[in-house]
Amino acid sequence: QGQYSVEEVQNVILALYGDPSRAAEANTWLMAYQNSQAAWELSITLMESPHPNVRFFAANTLHQKMRGAASDLPEESQARLLAALLDRLGRPENQAHLIQTKLSLALVHLGLQLTSTPGRFRAALLDNPAFLALPLPAALEFCLLLPQEWDGAGMARVRQDKALHELN
Repeated sequence: QGQYSVEEVQNVILALYGDPSRAAEANTWLMAYQNSQAAWELSITLMESPHPNVRFFAANTLHQKMRGAASDLPEESQARLLAALLDRLGRPENQAHLIQTKLSLALVHLGLQLTSTPGRFRAALLDNPAFLALPLPAALEFCLLLPQEWDGAGMARVRQDKALHELN
């Protein structure tokens, strides 16, 4: 994973939230981490942390990367990210509202990426047993965020209409 390790990133996140004297330094370091290619995989792994602040930071990183750098995610990694997001959304420890929202937002933006190929959104999400098994609050969060984020993403109306047609 290049210059970053799970343990190191977790320790810096904990310093950001727990040590005011190191917060500025930690923030600078973490911003560089978030912009790295390694952040995709490491953030998925960091979602396993017992520390809620680490899981929130990891979920936020995945959301921000999907929102602003989704094209940097290799297509072959999209299925792994989808499976990881659905798995993490289904876990009780991630039902805290802020973590659930960030994971849902990452999933919504991944869904946006999937609409570039007809039928892929439906197959990856709506026909996916892991999506259908999400706890009701997580599924509702996704459904509420979907139209808001699509409108805000500047997605072409024609593409929105095609994607919404898949929902029927």
